[in-house]
Amino acid sequence: MGAIELDKKAGATPQDPPVDAATHDSDELIHARAPAAAPAPAPAAPTPDTAAQQKTWAKRFTEVQNAPPTDPGAAIAPGPSPTDPDSTHAPVAPLNFVEGQTFSSLNVATATAKLYAQDLWVMRVGDKYTLTRPIKAQVAAARSLAASADQNLAAVVLANDDALNVSSRDGIRGVGERLLSCMDAGGQSCDLSAGFSLYDDADEMAQQLGRPTAVVAVEGRYYLYSLVTGSARRGLTHDFASFDNRVASVACATQTAFNPSFPTVGSGLPVRPGFAAARGDKLILDGKPYTMIGLNCYSLANVAVDHPEQLDDVLKAIYATGANTVRFWAFSACPLESYEKIFAASRRLGLGLKFIPVLGNHWAAMEAPVSRFDKNDAWYTSGYTKDYLPHVESTVRALRDEPDILSWEIMNEPEGDHKTLRHFADVISSRIVAIEQEPRGSGPATRPHLVSLGTLGGNQNGMAGGLYQRLYCLPNISIVTAHDYTIESEGQDPAELGPTMTRDFQAAEDLRKPFFLGEVGGPKLRGSWVQGTPNEPPDKYTPEQVLEILRVRFGVYHQHGIAGALLWGPQPLGYAQDGDGFGFTFAPGDVDTQLMHDTFAALLPPPPAATGAMRE
Repeated sequence: MGAIELDKKAGATPQDPPVDAATHDSDELIHARAPAAAPAPAPAAPTPDTAAQQKTWAKRFTEVQNAPPTDPGAAIAPGPSPTDPDSTHAPVAPLNFVEGQTFSSLNVATATAKLYAQDLWVMRVGDKYTLTRPIKAQVAAARSLAASADQNLAAVVLANDDALNVSSRDGIRGVGERLLSCMDAGGQSCDLSAGFSLYDDADEMAQQLGRPTAVVAVEGRYYLYSLVTGSARRGLTHDFASFDNRVASVACATQTAFNPSFPTVGSGLPVRPGFAAARGDKLILDGKPYTMIGLNCYSLANVAVDHPEQLDDVLKAIYATGANTVRFWAFSACPLESYEKIFAASRRLGLGLKFIPVLGNHWAAMEAPVSRFDKNDAWYTSGYTKDYLPHVESTVRALRDEPDILSWEIMNEPEGDHKTLRHFADVISSRIVAIEQEPRGSGPATRPHLVSLGTLGGNQNGMAGGLYQRLYCLPNISIVTAHDYTIESEGQDPAELGPTMTRDFQAAEDLRKPFFLGEVGGPKLRGSWVQGTPNEPPDKYTPEQVLEILRVRFGVYHQHGIAGALLWGPQPLGYAQDGDGFGFTFAPGDVDTQLMHDTFAALLPPPPAATGAMRE
C-alpha cells in the first residue's frame, strides 16, 4: 500500500545536490524512507552553471529541509533565493532542470523540486519518484487541486507556491504515504502498521513524532500518513480544502488542527424515523431543523420509580411550558425500567418529547449513594471500568433503538487532566457508538444516537485555551456542550453572549458541530439554601423576574444560531427543587409556565411575532 517507515535521524547539510532520503533527512518534512531494498544507482543531478549556484543549491536545500514549522502561517518561499547572501547579493539564475532524476523519498523529491523556478510535478514510478514538467492544462488542474487528478501524481510544486500534495498511493487526497513504524523517545521501534482503534491514541502518537503528520480514518481504524510541506502548512492553518474528508487532523509537535469536514462516526448512514441527527452545526429531526428547548428535570427517573402515579402529571407540566427536550439523571442507581417508563408515558400521552439521559456525574453529591467522592484523574483513568462502564454498556444496548432519546450524555460536568479526560471521552463515546452499530439481524446499518460529553465549558479544569476544542474534536462526539451560568457567576449582561460563551460557541463552529447549552441559569433567586428551609436568606429575585431575564438571553442564543438550551432550576410540581439557589416550582396554568413558554419561543426560528398560547 505504499507504506513507509519513519527515521528519526538528525538532518545533514548536503555537499552535493540531494538525491535520496537515506542521506538527507529533515526536521520540517517527514523523514521518509522506503522499505529495505537493494541500493539504487545515484540519480543524475543538474549541473549548476556557476559555483555560486552550487552554493545556493546547498544553502537553499538546507533551509527547506531544516526550517522548523513553528509558525504554520509563515510562508517558506519556494525555489532558489533571488540573491546569494554570501556573494554580495549578486543575482543568481534559476537552476537548470534535468530530466530523469529519481528519488526513493517523496519528501526529498518535493524539496528538490522547490529549488527550480518553474512548475514541476512529482510523479510515482513504482516505488520511486521522479520530477517532470507538466503541460499548461495540467498546471491549471493542479492549482485547483482537482479531485480527479492522476493518483500517480504525488505532489505539485509551483513556481510561486509551496508543494501541494494531491493524493496518496492509497487514494487519499492531501496526504503522502502511510507510516509503518517510528522510533520512540527511548530509541525503540514502534510498529504503526496496524493503526489505532481510538483517534486519541493516533493523535497522541502523531504529536510525539514532532513533525507534520496526518491522522486518517480507514475502515474504522486510524492510521498515520506523512505530509509534504505545503499540505502540512495548510492543515496547521486550518485550510483543509485540499484534503480528503477521511483526514481527521494534522498534527505537529503539540499542535493539532482538526479537519472540520471530517464526519462523526456513522454520519453517512441513514437516519431512522424519529431519530435526531447532526448536519454541520445544526440538528435535524425527520429531515427538518430541530432546536432543543426545555429544562432539566434531573429527578425524573426517581419520579418514575418512587412516584409512578405522578409521572404523567410531571411530563404534562413540562410539556405545557412549550418544551420539546428534557435532560435527566440516568445514573447506575436508577433501574433501567425507570427510563423505559418515562419514554412509554411520553408516547402514550402523545407529547413528542425528546430526552437526554446523563449517564454519570462528576459531582458525588448528585450521584449518591453510588459515589461518595467527586471523580478524579484516577477514576477517569481506570476507576470508571468498575461500575460506570458496565452501566453505560447495558443501558445503551437496551435502549439503542429508542427514538425518544435525542442524545446520550457521557457525564455531567467532567473535569480533570486534559489527556486523561480526553482518552476517557474517546473510550466511552467509541464504546457507545460501537454498541449502537452492533448487527440487528439482516437489517441495514443505521446512524447511531448523537453523543455529547456534558462539560461545563472552556473554563473547566483541563479545558483552558484550545483544550476545550481539542476535547470535542473526537470523532464519536457529535455535539459540543456547555453550561451557561455567566449571568450569575460573571455578571454577564443577558443581552450579550459574552466572552465565555462566545469562545465556547466559536470552538463548536470551527469544528462544524452543533453547540448546545445543557444547563442555563439566570441570577440566583436566593443564596445556597433550599426554598422553605429555616433561616433561609431573603429572595434576591422572583421567578418571574428571572424568567424575564432569561427570555432576553434565549433571544441572544437564537441570534447566534445555537442549537438548543435547557433551563436549570424550574421543577414541575415541586419535585427536587435545586438547592444552589436557582430552583422554583411551577404547575400548568400558572404565570411561570407561561413565562417559560415565552422564553423558549425566543430561541425558536423564526422569531415569533407575538406571544403564543400555552399548551394544554
